[in-house]
Amino acid sequence: MKILKQNQSQLIFRSHPPLAAWTSWILGFFISPIALSLLIIRLGAVGMPTTLSCQRSPERSVSCQLKKHHFPLSWETANIPTGELQKARLDKDSGNGQGTYHHRAVLVTRSGEIPMKEYYSFGEGYQQKIVDRINNFLADPAQKSVSVRYIEEWPEPFVPFAFDIAWLGAGIFCLRSRHIAAKFDRSLNSFTLRQKNAFSNQLYQDSLSEISQIVFTEGELNRKRNYRPYQIFIVMKKGDRLLLARDGNLSNKQKEIIKNIREYLNLQ
Repeated sequence: MKILKQNQSQLIFRSHPPLAAWTSWILGFFISPIALSLLIIRLGAVGMPTTLSCQRSPERSVSCQLKKHHFPLSWETANIPTGELQKARLDKDSGNGQGTYHHRAVLVTRSGEIPMKEYYSFGEGYQQKIVDRINNFLADPAQKSVSVRYIEEWPEPFVPFAFDIAWLGAGIFCLRSRHIAAKFDRSLNSFTLRQKNAFSNQLYQDSLSEISQIVFTEGELNRKRNYRPYQIFIVMKKGDRLLLARDGNLSNKQKEIIKNIREYLNLQ
C-alpha cells in the first residue's frame, strides 16, 4: 500500500506494486491447472478397483489373476499359477499407538504373500468380507470361479488429496489477488478506482464530492501467526463500499496513509 503522488490537485494510490500482482497471477495460472488435473485424476482413480479372478479346473486346481491399479492410470497384472494360492488373510499395520489400525487384504501363496493393495486403509469389515469370499471359494470345490472387486470406500492415502486441494486453493487465491489503483483529483472533482485480478478489470468513476468516508475493518487475530487481516473501503454517499486495500497486520505506516487520504478528502 503506497501513495505514489500527492500534491494540491491530485493524490494517486496503489495497493500493491504491478510486479507483485503479475507474479501472483502467473503463479496462479501455473499452479491451478496442475493441482486441478492431479485432483481429478486421483478422484477418478478411487473408483478403479483391484480385481482378483480365480478359476477352478476340472481337476479342482485353482489358478488366479490379480489386476492392481496404480496411480494415476497404470495397471499391474500378476498371474498366480495353478495350485499356488493357499488362502487370503487380513493384514494390519503397527497402529498409531492409540489402538487404531489400518488393514489390507493379502493373498498367501506357496511362493510368498501378495498384498491386494500397496497401502493400508480404513474399512476392516469391508476388507474382511473380501478375505472371507476368497477363502470360501478355496474351501468349496463346487464353486467353479470367483471374481472379487476391491474398491476403496474413501480416498486413500488422504495426504495427496489434501496436498492437491491446498495447492488448488493457493492457485485460486493468487488468481483472485487484486491490484487496486485509485486517483483522487481535486481540480476535476473526480475519483477513479481500478480493480484488477486475473479474471477481471473493473473501473469505477465518480465525483470526488460523492465520497462519504474512508473506513477499515479488522478480522480476528491469529495468535499463532500473529496475523490480523484488514480491509480498507471507500464509502460512497449512495451506499457503495469500494475495496481500496486488503492485507494483513495494519502497520503504523499504513495507518498514516489512511490518515493522509482522509485529510486530502477533508474527511473526519
